[in-house]
Amino acid sequence: MTNVTVVQLQNGAASRPMPVVPYETLVSEERTRQVVGALLVGAAAAGNSYAAQNASYTRGGHYSPIAGAINGARADAQNSAMIGDAVAAGQLNLAALEQNVIKDNTLLPNEWVGGQLHIEPPQGGSEGPKTYVITVPVGDEIHEITVSQGKLV
Repeated sequence: MTNVTVVQLQNGAASRPMPVVPYETLVSEERTRQVVGALLVGAAAAGNSYAAQNASYTRGGHYSPIAGAINGARADAQNSAMIGDAVAAGQLNLAALEQNVIKDNTLLPNEWVGGQLHIEPPQGGSEGPKTYVITVPVGDEIHEITVSQGKLV
């Protein structure tokens, strides 16, 4: 993967390199998303618990311990489910990266490797398709893939 290059074309000539995003960077970005998500889920859980306790007051402004226990248990269950869902989603995202993203590999004769190649998006306005060339060296062979990305008409 370190030898794969991507170059954006403009008017048929190379205009700028498009960095290939390595697996390690994608994992780091996913872990950062998980930390930010955990902070947001924590804030949501705190707000949910606060709202549950506020709902435990009667119309006269008196606190009801029975309503507090019921509302607190409901908020705890909701918070637990919300946290569990966030953890499970993060684990699924990391597993998908591990399984699907192409990493540096040594290929033996008659072996093949497949998966996702992540690159920075092409630049330019919304006029016309964006064209770029992906160059993949394999042994002493060089494979070039030309991509034209744009709206279907």
